[in-house]
Amino acid sequence: MSANRATGSGINAILYYAAFIFQDLGLTGNTTSLLAGGVGGILLLLATIPAVLYIDKLGRKPVLIAGALGMGICHFIVAALYGVYGKVWSSHAAAGWVAVVFVWLYEVNFGYSWGVSVWSC
Repeated sequence: MSANRATGSGINAILYYAAFIFQDLGLTGNTTSLLAGGVGGILLLLATIPAVLYIDKLGRKPVLIAGALGMGICHFIVAALYGVYGKVWSSHAAAGWVAVVFVWLYEVNFGYSWGVSVWSC
C-alpha cells in the first residue's frame, strides 16, 4: 500500500521525464543526463538523509503537508514557465534554468517528505 501512495505524488513522472524536460530547455547530450539524473538523484538523497532522523520527532502529517505544498508550488511554476516560454526557450535561457531549479526543488520536497514518510511506515 505504501508504494501506491508514493506513485501518486508525481515523482515517477518527474524522474522519468526530467531528461526530456531539460532537452526541451535546450540542454543536450551528456549535460542533460547529468543534470536530470545525477544532480536530481544527489539532491533527492541529500534531502532524504536528514529527514529519516527527524520525521518521527516532527510527525508525519506536518512533514507530508509541507512536502505536498512544496511539490505543488514547484509543479505550478514549471507549468507556468512552460506555458509562457515553452515554444521559445532558446531566447529565454534564464526562464529555462528557473524551470530546471524548480524540478530539482520538487525532488528535494519529495525527498524529505513523501519519499521518507511512505516507506518508513
